[in-house]
Amino acid sequence: MGHWEGDTLVIVTTGYNDRTWLVGGLPHTESLRTTERFHRKDFGHLEISETFDDPKAFARAWTIKVTANLTPDTDLLEYVCNENEKDSAHLIGKASDLKGVAVEVAPEILAKYPGAYAGTLRGRPVRFEIILSGRELWISLNGSARQLLTPVSNTKFLLAAPQFEFLEENGEVVAVQVSDVGVNVRLPRVRESK
Repeated sequence: MGHWEGDTLVIVTTGYNDRTWLVGGLPHTESLRTTERFHRKDFGHLEISETFDDPKAFARAWTIKVTANLTPDTDLLEYVCNENEKDSAHLIGKASDLKGVAVEVAPEILAKYPGAYAGTLRGRPVRFEIILSGRELWISLNGSARQLLTPVSNTKFLLAAPQFEFLEENGEVVAVQVSDVGVNVRLPRVRESK
């Protein structure tokens, strides 16, 4: 059931079965009641909070909050997650489809971005290595295999869903902003000691 509280859409859901899992793999009972609140902070940002209340499973209700960022000129990828999931075989598209949205970035701009960026992402320490190879930027997460970043502007690059935006202060790249569903975090550039 949904209703408006000022400029916030509130959706209360009951009638769950106990055969699903919550965030982080937590179980619940059929007494679960969720309350979702959607608030458009400004044109490009949506604040979402979801409260889980299940007195048979938890001592008290708890809430998670995420911020969704507008990513213009992209396609929304449908995904259904429920019992006996069978939709992934029908998903279309591949990483090479990003080439259709790619823009040309000047070599002198690309040359400013390589280096290490580190911080905490989803509660875990991360380190991104940005590598320049020819006229392409590549990314490696915590030493994993390199993956190609697709430029969509001089400062914004895509890796499938996540968006990476390089941030400058006084003409120097100081951080990368990582945005995805439930993620909007600034990772500072690591200054290697000489």
